[in-house]
Amino acid sequence: MFAHYFYVCTISPGFVEDPPRQPGTGLLWAKKRQSARNRALTGIRWSDDIQIVKASVSRCRRCGIMRPERSHHCRICNRCVLKYDHHCPGINQCVGLYNERHFVLFLVWLSIATTCFTLSGWPRAMDALGWNGGLWTYYSPPVAFLLVYILSVVLSLAVTIMITWHLWGIASGETSVESQDHEHYRKVAQGRGETFINSFDLGKWKNLELFFNVGMDGYPLYTLLLPLKAEPYTDGRHWARRPGFEHHLGLREGEELTDEDDE
Repeated sequence: MFAHYFYVCTISPGFVEDPPRQPGTGLLWAKKRQSARNRALTGIRWSDDIQIVKASVSRCRRCGIMRPERSHHCRICNRCVLKYDHHCPGINQCVGLYNERHFVLFLVWLSIATTCFTLSGWPRAMDALGWNGGLWTYYSPPVAFLLVYILSVVLSLAVTIMITWHLWGIASGETSVESQDHEHYRKVAQGRGETFINSFDLGKWKNLELFFNVGMDGYPLYTLLLPLKAEPYTDGRHWARRPGFEHHLGLREGEELTDEDDE
């Protein structure tokens, strides 16, 4: 949990104008499966069962740079971020292409930790309140334990709801900001009698597999349990899409929402 928090705070989310990131080496970096490790290091995960399409580009109205699909301009950082999800005050930077995996895993482990403490600490909380009739025999004052316990309960509820929402978005093939955009696109398409289809949605399990970059062409599943750094499946300029799709169905050119003020 602490390692993923350190990573999400210190790893850049990936800015559009930055040079392509090179895969890291060392003990803190996860090792890909042998079949994937022997391939050329292009920054893109190639596979026979998914279609990788080059992203379309548009000019940012704020900073003027050309940026690929799924990039947004962060008003706080004042830069365009690859696969922008949101700007998080808790880590003092954006969540984007290169640190989103660590952000989600940090929330998962934080949810598990606070939930375990909440459940296992219930008898001690009753002791601290004096409802069990026993004496408080611990070094910390009962008030201090109760404050920590209440904080853990609140975090457990809040973070579990948050990570559930994030995982559902990942399983739907969309970021936090895209979930709002797609809601708008659905209404626009419905007004024309059409149906909006997210071309990035490959199905729940495939979306999760690509997000965490695990499976036959990525990292082993055990890397989800260890505090290791890992590369995303793409360089942010190519995206896996539904077979036969090169853009979203029901969305016409010029209707894309690309910045936070548009939402």
